[in-house]
Amino acid sequence: MRNLISGLLFIGALICLEMPIHAQNMNLAGVYEANTKANGGVRQLYAVLDFNTSQAKDFTQLFTGKTAQFKLLPEDFMNVKKLKKRFAGSTAAGFVRYREKYLLALTEELKLTNPRIEAGMIMADWENHSGVKGTCGIIVKEDNSIEFVGLTSLDRDLNPDGLTVTCVEDRCLSDVPRAKGTPEGVEHFVQEYEKRFMKTAVASCDPEIKVEFKGCEQVGRQAQIHLLITNQSQLEFKMEMNGAESMATDKEGNTYQGITFNFGEQNGSSKANCFMPKGTPVKCTVIVPVKEGQAHLFNKVTVRSYGMGTAMFTGDRLQLDNVPVMQPAMAQAEEEEEFVPHGTQPQSPLELAALLPEKLPEQLITVVKPGVNLRKGASATAALAGKAALGEVFAFVGAEGTWNIGVSAQTGEKVYIAKSLSKVVNTGVGIMSAVFYTSTYANQYLNSNPTTGFERNSDYTFWTRQGDEISTVYATFNVNTTTMTGRMSNTSVNYKGQLKGWYIVLDERVDVGGNPIEKVAPIYVYPANAEDAVYVDGVKYVAEGI
Repeated sequence: MRNLISGLLFIGALICLEMPIHAQNMNLAGVYEANTKANGGVRQLYAVLDFNTSQAKDFTQLFTGKTAQFKLLPEDFMNVKKLKKRFAGSTAAGFVRYREKYLLALTEELKLTNPRIEAGMIMADWENHSGVKGTCGIIVKEDNSIEFVGLTSLDRDLNPDGLTVTCVEDRCLSDVPRAKGTPEGVEHFVQEYEKRFMKTAVASCDPEIKVEFKGCEQVGRQAQIHLLITNQSQLEFKMEMNGAESMATDKEGNTYQGITFNFGEQNGSSKANCFMPKGTPVKCTVIVPVKEGQAHLFNKVTVRSYGMGTAMFTGDRLQLDNVPVMQPAMAQAEEEEEFVPHGTQPQSPLELAALLPEKLPEQLITVVKPGVNLRKGASATAALAGKAALGEVFAFVGAEGTWNIGVSAQTGEKVYIAKSLSKVVNTGVGIMSAVFYTSTYANQYLNSNPTTGFERNSDYTFWTRQGDEISTVYATFNVNTTTMTGRMSNTSVNYKGQLKGWYIVLDERVDVGGNPIEKVAPIYVYPANAEDAVYVDGVKYVAEGI
């Protein structure tokens, strides 16, 4: 018993010793304000932080009237009638309200949780009032002002990056050092963050060959550059890459040679070729050996490329300028068990369908109107089972009177859909006829939405990767917006999910290398009947070039 008590006291002493260390590392608390005018716009921010105890109150508990007194902000910045209610009554490590005003005012309220120091950088997770989540960095300056890096879901030209937020009320503990990142940690975090927004210039070997840069990451001793190449001419031909005549350089003047490719059916080959059908994006990975250390930025990558046979290109190489190389986190997790890829690569949608673990239904029900009621019985007065978006697809299991009966991909439940609002079609090869040909090819699907005051184009690109499970699928979602004043912004998100044969479900956000970032609410992708198009959340995306 004496030994047991001594042991418990020893453990208690260790815990007590740990507590000041944790407090010392995260001693960041106070009220912060910013109100800055620049480039014809205004950026305003109010933050209350308590990283010591995570007991900061949300704004509905702190502000109860139309106006309040601030050091830098206008008195109506926290008008209680305009505050969001998502976090009402809660406490957390911090809360932030940010407003950007240019032609229109954009406001986000955010909750900060899980404050920590990772690899020498103060970090926290954030969630905004719409439920969008992310991670940000926080730079603490000598005058106790702070700067957020990567906060809010707004585009970078609208978010608070680079905004100095003044400490107007210091609440840090006086008897322990303030939390600060290390210069090396801050530099690494900002450097990796900046790479997300670098613009890579791409020069093709021919005006009728479209080359798109889709990201670059370092994997071990290799920098892998991902391209999508589309033949936009009226001819079909084979295109070849020659690594012996290709090279990359960085800003320090280092030269990288011995380049290989994953292109067509050749993987890791110094010379690789691929058949280029008309209008179909083809995936190409350019593999640049990195002998030691990390490659952060290639200022130029030149790839020798040419047509085979009678195909004549106007140039003999494609070139990429300013290629950022994404790096894994400084603290790398344990390596996962090596995955043994599927033994064969499907050469057609039919082959791919046969290899999937889930068999396709013979027929599908396609919803032909938006917001269609789903019923639990064959009657307009039957209990409501939910609503279906335009283009949503169900597995057909039968019919009863004026009702089609289907099984929902999202819930697995049997539902009844009015025949006048739906159509029964043969499944064929399901979503694969619209999205996949083989693992070499990837399709892009575009939705153009001209609206008064701005134009917004969004597109999805779908692909698979050799070496992954046969049902694993990836997608990139891009949104490009241009206002009537010429102001442009771009947002790009990468997803990972499962190919279910007659639909796709995307449920994880990943980086350009396919590494997981966070789970997301499932996104369902359905095939458009008899068209080279897909539906996502009731929005139709048509294959480019169609």
